[in-house]
Order: sequence, then structure tokens, then C-alpha cells
Amino acid sequence: MENSRYLVADDDFFVDSLNNINVTEIFELLNIPKDYDCIISENKFWVYYTSKADELPLQGWKLHISVKYEESEEVLREVASYLFENRISFKHIYSKIDLLDTLSKNGNRLLSGKFITIYPQEDMLATVLENLYNILKKFTKACYVLTDRRYKDSNIFFRYGAFQRIENQGELCILDPEGNYYPDKREPFFDIPNFVNIPKCLEESINSVHSEVLENQDRFNDYIFLKSLKYTTSGGIYVAKKRSSDRKVVIKEGRSSTGFDSQKKSIIERLKSEYNVLERLKDNEYVVNSIEAFEYWENYYLVEEFITGITLTQWCTINFEYTSETDKTDYILKVRRIANELEYILSTIHEDGIGLSDLQPSNIMINDDLECRLIDFETAGDVNEKYSGLATYGFSNNDCTRKENDKKSLKKIIRYLLLPIAPIDNFDNRQHNIQDSYINHIYGKEIIRKYFSDYVGIHDRELFNYDLEDIERRLVSGIVNNVIQEDIFSYGELDAYLDSYGKINYLTGGLGMLYALHMGGANVHSYKNWIISQKDLIKKCDLGLLTGRTGIINVLYSIGEIEIADDLSRSLLEELDSFEVTSDLSLKSGVSGIVLGLLSIGNYNSEIHESIRIKTENLFIKHKFYIEEEIKKFDNLDLLTGVSGIALMLLVLFSETGNQSYYEIAILILNKMEMKLIEDVPTGVIQLTVSENRLMPYLESGSVGVSLVWYYLKYILNDNSFDEKLKKIKNNLKLITFYDGNFLSGAFGQILLLAILEEKDVPKEIMLLLNLYLVNRGETLVLPGRGAVRLSLDILTGNSGAILAIEAWKRQNPFLWLPILIKGVFKMY
Repeated sequence: MENSRYLVADDDFFVDSLNNINVTEIFELLNIPKDYDCIISENKFWVYYTSKADELPLQGWKLHISVKYEESEEVLREVASYLFENRISFKHIYSKIDLLDTLSKNGNRLLSGKFITIYPQEDMLATVLENLYNILKKFTKACYVLTDRRYKDSNIFFRYGAFQRIENQGELCILDPEGNYYPDKREPFFDIPNFVNIPKCLEESINSVHSEVLENQDRFNDYIFLKSLKYTTSGGIYVAKKRSSDRKVVIKEGRSSTGFDSQKKSIIERLKSEYNVLERLKDNEYVVNSIEAFEYWENYYLVEEFITGITLTQWCTINFEYTSETDKTDYILKVRRIANELEYILSTIHEDGIGLSDLQPSNIMINDDLECRLIDFETAGDVNEKYSGLATYGFSNNDCTRKENDKKSLKKIIRYLLLPIAPIDNFDNRQHNIQDSYINHIYGKEIIRKYFSDYVGIHDRELFNYDLEDIERRLVSGIVNNVIQEDIFSYGELDAYLDSYGKINYLTGGLGMLYALHMGGANVHSYKNWIISQKDLIKKCDLGLLTGRTGIINVLYSIGEIEIADDLSRSLLEELDSFEVTSDLSLKSGVSGIVLGLLSIGNYNSEIHESIRIKTENLFIKHKFYIEEEIKKFDNLDLLTGVSGIALMLLVLFSETGNQSYYEIAILILNKMEMKLIEDVPTGVIQLTVSENRLMPYLESGSVGVSLVWYYLKYILNDNSFDEKLKKIKNNLKLITFYDGNFLSGAFGQILLLAILEEKDVPKEIMLLLNLYLVNRGETLVLPGRGAVRLSLDILTGNSGAILAIEAWKRQNPFLWLPILIKGVFKMY
């Protein structure tokens, strides 16, 4: 999602701009009838107006009103006035920034167009539709709602779905006539459940779609769509074949009134501009050729030639030498050749008076002969014009002309090929020099001086911090200095705002930061009032270990807040008997994590230990069938969300109960896992094959996560079945770069790997690596979050996770990062 409301200019962290928003940026209705309840959703995305005179059905035909952004306030006033008068319940988007987000290129395409949602009684449906039709017919036609069907030629859309929240095993549902659950599908196409009768007032709109012959229908039908490359709110990108010529093409689709950039320029405007630019560059052999462009139905289509090859991003992923031992000469020569090619291509485009504005690796195609061609000219224009619209973060600047920007982008692209990490230097200018020094270190100064002196500097001064204790101390200070104790404890990843309890949970919220501070030696007792202020919200959380209550309660026990933890434990225990079966079996938020969390709570609180153990086993029995099915599928192998986490849970249950069947199922998982582990030749690096045959070395979703389970077998259960594999995972310490710095899927995971391997010293190579991800803020350090979009202090991507990785290594306890009583559950001491 775009989520620009959390991207406040010049702020290091994700913050909610609605907390300080100008009242003119909020959609506000006046003269709300007294018999209406008005509630703003917790995340301030929706405003609900519920009529006390209107008994809201569980489900029915809901209506959505789509708007042009410029007409949104007037549409809301007129529609709301009618709904208030007729005592009909509805909701609308709270702020203008969120409305614009739903219409932006990277917004949630299932929300796009749903400015107002109306919940009419079915016996009023025909009347409501016609009255709204007459009210809205004077307004400009707005974007199509993908999940719905348009009513006549209006901005009213409809679909059958839930009016109130109905859930079954975590899935949103409606009910069939017999009361059985049926998925409430929120897919980008219109769907009517087979048990729903279609009201007469909707029949014409449902049956008349595309029945008439449309302009350019023959041109559209001349293409066979083969596959989709990408979907966004503003439309799809497809590979297709032209029937009349049997030519393979790429088709870019623009949906009407969507895909707005910061200048409120729509996707169709940008695609038309791209077509015009490509026509100007049609004689340039290094630029993708346009074939035709036309409007069809409510969309605009730009057809371009299909270029054989892969993107430069993909090329880097495949060809970059990721380990310290491999010879990098061939790679260096290839990158220099690519640099020469791109320098020349850029000069030819600039000579034609065009600048790109969004030059980045994914917009460059490369073939086996290292020949490059440029694609995606949506933002291209006059070479000397200053551009301030859409741009790729980390590669483009909006503070200069297109020509100057392209030159800066090219430099960043070549540096990315030499060191493929997130754009951390955006936060700290010193990082640019540290990256220079690291590039010189891995390739050699003479090589860099010979081939890349125009892209990479040579520095003689020592720039690296080799003191891990000092790094940890400054990471702790980085959190302490940014504690705010408001609705959030401090700043973390965007997930804190997007997940219901992300602000307080372990993974992205305040309780995880408190745990890290405590483990890092900070005094956390002064934060008790904030914890108390969050107690009611904690009670509403799910039971997840990393996302909910079991993790939070364990943190409270570990930091000494026994009274609060005991109270929450008692209420949790009362709920367990009514815990519904769920399809979520994960360590992160599901059954595996809940089992570990409950066993740990029982170890903290001896009064409920036996009761917890029994309820935990019952929880497993309830879900045994689903666990067996998950093992049969074997399509998610991750530690946090897949079968690796299930295996760890089973081994702990075996340790606690002595039930051999738990052990046998866990070993079955680990044996099957061996087929998915790939050992690189000649480096010996072990990676896990995950979705789409990608190879991953990480803790969260990769081979290091599996090695944590091997560790448990060896050191806790004294089982050496996977001892040889555990020894070989040491080769993963040779990895020289990660895109991000966090410990779950980035560089600080190497510190946790040292704990798994029981290594007493941190190699110099790893200390050099860690320095790439440390952003200096005075005497403190802060880690960049996911993709270095903002800085982060949480467990998921920030300081807290890095602190726990360091403490895990210092204490030689690789399970320390999990919020559970290690002494009890893992019997470490």
C-alpha cells in the first residue's frame, strides 16, 4: 500500500500524520442526527454512522460510492444528507490523504473507489439506488470498484457481503441459508454466492455488462492475454500476443481516475505521456518500442514490444558474488561493461531532449550478451525540466532537472550492482563513505581505482566500529532517546500502524521494545504507567506469541511486572476452553507460538502450571489434523509462519511431556526439509528453497531458521541426528551482504548464527558488515527499517531485534530473542 499518511516529510520514522492533521484535511459532516452513533475506527481510516432506528442486518447488498478526488466533499455532503434523512447506516473514509492513497498507484486496489459504503435494508434497496442515482448523476464518472458491479452508468457500485463482522477460523465470512459459513470473497472481480437471490433492481446492471459493442473493441480483441506481470491500483501489466501478427507484446493498462502521483497526475495521463515520449525516441535502438495506444471500456492501453531478457535487478540477484571466498573478477568486468553501456544509452536519450526521471535497475532490461534496453517512460519528459512526481525510492531525486537526476540515478545503480543493499545513505551521509570503504574491502582498492573511480571513493581513514559492546549500548540509547509513551511506546515498522495491535505487541510494538531494553541492561520500571494505560487494549489482543497476548504476558513476567502479568494470565486461562480451531499454525501468530507462550506462562506462574500444560496439549489435539495437512502440503517452510516453527513447537512439547509422537512428527518435518536445503558449490553456503524457488539464508524464512531447530535437538534433547548439517551452516558466515540490516532477514542475523554455532568471537568480516546498517544520530545508533524507507526501533526490523541478537550471542543462548521463559521451556540452565 502507498500509506503516505505515515510518510511525513523529513521525519526519520513512520508517524501518523493524522495526529497533527489540519482539520481541512478531514472529511467532516455537520448536523449529525441525535439518533446516530458516530464512531471513528481505531486506525482513523473509517468513520461509521450507525442509525439507532436501523437494525443492521448481518449481511446483504452493500453499496459503494466512488468519487473523483476533487468532488469528494460535495459528494459526501449530498449522499450523507440523504442517508441521514432516511436513517440508513453507512461509513466513509476519514481523511483526504487516505482517499488519495486508495486512488494512488500503489494503494490497495481492493479499496480503490470505496469512498462511501452504505448498508441498506433489502426492502429499501431499489428506492435507495434510484434516489442516489439521481443525486449523483451530475458528478463526474469515477473509477471502477474492482470487487463490485456498477449500477447503470453511475458512481454507485454494489456487491453482496457482510454488514457485520463474521469470522470462521480467522476468515471473513457470510452465512448461507442453513447458517453455514461461506467465504466473504474480497477479490478483484464481481462474485455472487450461489445461494443469494438477485433483486430485480440489480438484474439489468448485472446482465448488461459488456453486452454492447464498445469503441476499439476490435483492437482490444486482437490481443490474447498470456500472463500478468504486475497488478496495481492503477491497472495491470500483461504479456500478450497480437493475433493479427502473432507478435509477443507487453500491454500496460491504465484504470480511469486512479494511479495519482504527488502532483495528482493520473495513470492515464502518464501512459499517454509515455506513448508520446516513445514516439519521439522511436529511432533509438536502446529504448523499448511503442506499438499502439487506445482507450477501451473505462481503461487506457499502451502496447509495447516484448523485450527478451531480465531486469537488471534480477541480473544482480543471480550474478552477484555473495560470499567472501569467491573470485569477483568476472563480475567486476561485467559491471564495468554494463556501466559503459548505460552511460552511452543515457547520452543518446539526453541528446534527443528526453530525461527519464525514474532510472532504476527494474526499468533496465539486460540479455545474456549484457546488452541493455530501457523500459518504463511514464515519468519521462523534457531533459532540462525539474520533475517532482513518481520516483523509485533510493534511486531518484526530485530536487533537480531530469538530466541531473538521471546521472545521479546511474551512479546509484552502479553502486547498487557493486553492493546491493537498501539506500541507507539517505539517512546518514557518513554511510556513503562507509559503503565506499566496504566496496574497496571486498573487491580490492586497486580494482576499484582502475574500474570504478568515477563511482566509488577511496578512503584511507578508518571508518568502522569494531566494538560490539559499544554498538549495543548506542542501539539501546537509540530506543531510550526516542521513547514517547503515547498511543505508541516508540517508533517501529509500518506494520505497527497497519496491524490491529501492532503498536503494543512483541514484534512491532512497545512490549517488544521493553523486552529488548530489559535484556540490553536498561531500567524499564519507569515505563510502568504506559503499560497500565495499555492494559485494556492488551486484553483485546489475539493470543499470538509475537503478535498478541501470550508474548506480551511473557514480556511482563520477564521485566518484573508480575501483578499485571498474573491478572492477564488468569483471563487468558478462562478463554482457552473456548478457543476456536484456527488454520493459523504459525510460530508468529498461531498455534505453534501460542503453545510455546502458554508453556512459558505456566513456568512463570506455578499455580497454573499443570492447568496450562493440560490445556496446551488439548490445543494441539484440536489442531492435529490441520498440522498433518500442513505437513502434507509442505509449501511454507519458514520458522515464523511455516513448518519449521511447527517442528520447534513439537520438540518443545516432547521435552515437556515425553510424548514420543511429538518427536516423531518433528523429525518427519526435518527429514522432508533436507530435500529443500541447497548447499552451494563451492562455498558450502546452505539456503532454504522457499516460494517460487527462491533460496533464503535467513532466520525468519530460511536455512538459519531451520538450524535453530537443529540446535534444539542437539543441545536440549541431546539428539545428534542433524549434527553434520548444523556444522555446515557455519559456511553461511561467509555471506558479505544483505539488503536489510535486521536480525530476522538481514545482517544482524549473522550475530544470532554465531550464537547457534556457539562461536565465542565475532569475526572482523561480520563487524565490517554490520557497520553498513548503522545510522548515526549523535551518540546513538538506529537501524533502518524494511527497505530503509524509515528508521525502526522494533523487534521486526529495528534496534530491538539487533539488541536481542547481540544478547543471544553474549549469553550463548540463540532462543533469547523469543519472549518465553528460556529456563523453563528450553531448559537452558
